[in-house]
Amino acid sequence: MMKMREQSLHAGTRIETKTVDKIDLQSHPFKVFVGDLVHETKTIIIATGATAKRLHLPGEETYRQRGISACAVCDG
Repeated sequence: MMKMREQSLHAGTRIETKTVDKIDLQSHPFKVFVGDLVHETKTIIIATGATAKRLHLPGEETYRQRGISACAVCDG
């Protein structure tokens, strides 16, 4: 993921990490609402992240990514 971020920055992308309240995709440019601010943009990349959920059972680490799954994205 860091390589993709670095490549984007190299190409001139401005990356903002914010907690978004809502997005209006019905008009162009798109509107992104963050608190009292409204950002207008041509492009939106939604990256919600993923966190593996472990149960800490015996053998879980042995079989992690070999039949025991905690996160479809992580194990993909």
